[in-house]
Amino acid sequence: MQTKKILALVWPETSAYNATFRLARALSRRGYEVIYAVTASWKDHVARQGFQTVCLDVSHYRSSASTDGWRKLVTGRAEADQQIRDLCESLNWVKSDKYDLVLLYPTFWHYALVLHRFGIPYILINPCLASVWSLEIPPIFSSLRPLRYRLFNRIQCAIAWFILRYLGAFHHRYRGIIQPHRSDGLAQIRDLGTMAKHFFRSVFERFHEPGRYRLMQMARQEGIEIGWGDYGHRLVGPELVLGPQVIDFSRRTSKHTRLYVGACVDTERVEGSFDWSRVDDDRPIVYCAVGSHGGYWNAENSSRLLESVIEAFKTRPERQLLLQITDENVQARLEPLPDNILAAAWFPQLQVLSRASLMISHGGFGTVREALFDGVPMIIFPRGVDQPGNAARVTWSRVGLVGDIRSVSPASIGAMVETIEKQHYRDNALKLSESLQIGNTCDDAVALIEASALEVQKAG
Repeated sequence: MQTKKILALVWPETSAYNATFRLARALSRRGYEVIYAVTASWKDHVARQGFQTVCLDVSHYRSSASTDGWRKLVTGRAEADQQIRDLCESLNWVKSDKYDLVLLYPTFWHYALVLHRFGIPYILINPCLASVWSLEIPPIFSSLRPLRYRLFNRIQCAIAWFILRYLGAFHHRYRGIIQPHRSDGLAQIRDLGTMAKHFFRSVFERFHEPGRYRLMQMARQEGIEIGWGDYGHRLVGPELVLGPQVIDFSRRTSKHTRLYVGACVDTERVEGSFDWSRVDDDRPIVYCAVGSHGGYWNAENSSRLLESVIEAFKTRPERQLLLQITDENVQARLEPLPDNILAAAWFPQLQVLSRASLMISHGGFGTVREALFDGVPMIIFPRGVDQPGNAARVTWSRVGLVGDIRSVSPASIGAMVETIEKQHYRDNALKLSESLQIGNTCDDAVALIEASALEVQKAG
């Protein structure tokens, strides 16, 4: 019997790739060959886990927004037609190599158009909790939680999604986290101008980016459903969410299958060696890491958080702090550190979390999943994108606390540490951990994929 080949087209990010490895191993054990389409910079990360890769050429992708002025209206259609030809040519190997199924990131709708023309089925694979807009669930870019009364909740969600869609205001809300904060009148006027610009671009999208709009028209005409969600336009269809349902807000209705795969923590993940002799296991371990995109965020806020954490734990020598600092200059400025604080650019996260009693994090979904898997309570300082929504779900589940990175201080860190060490936070986290570890099999996702493959085989 010929081995079935599955291609994984995933958002190029560490946590996104890591979330897929557990499912990929489960599929491999069932006899499938899982191959990742990656750019050159991600080849080693995936290959280190024992998976094959193929090079993904992204040079073909361009936007009509690069064309100045009203010429876009004239050239947009031609650019879209040329782009789809380029896409088909650059992805022709998917057809010639006879892939049976593609696991596709939801915002890669332009690839879906090509796969549809090639006759290759795909299932959406989502490494976070982002979704199509809904009157039941607020945007994950916001820190809102569903309200108790359905009518009020629907009103709240409608307003929140409108604000995100047409004003980009949740991005604007965290402007001070990405850029140095300014409160002068000129900055506020500039912010209003930015929101007005976002509004007109959203309403008149077909004129702002006619090439992109034309591509979406083509996809919809061929029966591909495209909706709108937290990260913009995205595919709508059967979807594997690489996370546990227990941490997400509940929703009553869903047009398509939205299957929560589970914790998706790859316990076989190769992380590299680490010298544990530098860590005092006799002291409770507190792990502080703020993600793999440290250089993108406002350095002033990041430095304030790191300094506050260090000062808070200088006065708590009974605890061992493992502090991830990716910027060598920042680490040099913060030294010397006391013997209960170990700073490094990298730690083996799965190994650390298996020993940790507390996690201080930015609230990226990969970190949230892995901390919950090991029953580690969290203190989260969200900065933007899906982090506020993840933090809201952590507090809703009563397994963590949320702080404000713009006003964090050693005193506030200390107070939150004392609060979260109350037994019920740990008990709630351990209870969640037990259910997540039992369900960390990906069996339901494998069954859905096999059913889809069988359906395609029958149709063929």
